[in-house]
Amino acid sequence: MRVSLIQMNSKDNKQENIDKAISFMDEAVKQKADIICLSEKFLYWGQGRGAESIDSTIIRDFKEYAKRILY
Repeated sequence: MRVSLIQMNSKDNKQENIDKAISFMDEAVKQKADIICLSEKFLYWGQGRGAESIDSTIIRDFKEYAKRILY
């Protein structure tokens, strides 16, 4: 089993963090990772940071990404 651990230097720009995470995730998929782990605050690290709702569009997009690489 291959596990990819992604530790990013996240900033206060969510879109840049998302793009960076997906780039790292794409590389992990190319290397045939079975599990990809991101840090708990990979989306945002700045003033007023908070958690995303489980049904937010950002979380939905990451769920769709996972479905695409599985099938």
